Amino acid sequence: MRILSDPDVFLDDELFETLIAFMAMVIEGRHLWDVDPLSAERAADYFGRHAPTRAQAYRQLTEKSVTAGVYRSRGQDNRPTITATAARAMVADLLRPALVILENQESDGLLLRAVFRAFGRVDLIDALERGWLLFRHAGGGGAMFRKTAMEAAREYVEVVRLCGVLDSDRRVPSARTSQHDHAGEISAHGIAIHVLEFREAENYIPPAALSRVMDGGHHSVVAAAVARLTSDQRGVFDMKAGFFDSRKKRIIIRDEQLPLFGTLSAADLQELGRGFGPKVMNCLSGPPPLGIADFADLGPDVQPELERLLAMIDEVL
Repeated sequence: MRILSDPDVFLDDELFETLIAFMAMVIEGRHLWDVDPLSAERAADYFGRHAPTRAQAYRQLTEKSVTAGVYRSRGQDNRPTITATAARAMVADLLRPALVILENQESDGLLLRAVFRAFGRVDLIDALERGWLLFRHAGGGGAMFRKTAMEAAREYVEVVRLCGVLDSDRRVPSARTSQHDHAGEISAHGIAIHVLEFREAENYIPPAALSRVMDGGHHSVVAAAVARLTSDQRGVFDMKAGFFDSRKKRIIIRDEQLPLFGTLSAADLQELGRGFGPKVMNCLSGPPPLGIADFADLGPDVQPELERLLAMIDEVL
């Protein structure tokens, strides 16, 4: 997370331990300090008096940041500013892991890890491994997801380092669902939520990964049928359950999906009928690693969407 500082924070001798903890996070690369010139000057004097053995290292850090042009003047952005009155609570929040709320930590987490690797985000993978970034399981969408997000937000005091990823549950492209309403309610509390454009996380499995289930059995048949779908169809197809209606106990296309899927051949409908089952995400966990191009194969809007999702996580990390 990019952090600003009020230069006056370096006039308070009682904040020494807090500021040392902050500097330690900056040195190890956990957070970025956008150092303004006056903060750099006062910090050099502060640590020269209170931590003379470390003062030179801190001075080099601040000077490097200023001369490299890292500092950006205060504007209308979301960078938190460490002030003397809130410093202790803010640094405590910065020491906590950033959280990404997921409907299903296991399956959705597999997707995010695959995206991190594909987009070359070694920093995010490292943050997960070091415990600086955590995925939290909500156990479902809707009200359960909202409750989990709101409870997690109360773990922070000054800097709410929390975001979420929510399935859209769309059955047709661009439809607004109750998930968007839940996301709006959460966002009203200052928590960023990304609602997937496709139906669920499973719809973002790239063709290259889905080919891993081409084992000659049932999954192989379903994968071949999915490959014949258009981008719009693939984005809202129920990858886990297919077209099987658990209440009517038969394969059926819902009325709202008839314009999109009504032209499927009887053979394709039968092959897609029961989907891949609940463990289809596991195909993302094995080698070889996926690349950006693999996700771009899902449609022209997928790469930009995933870049927005990564940017959202960057904001809280």
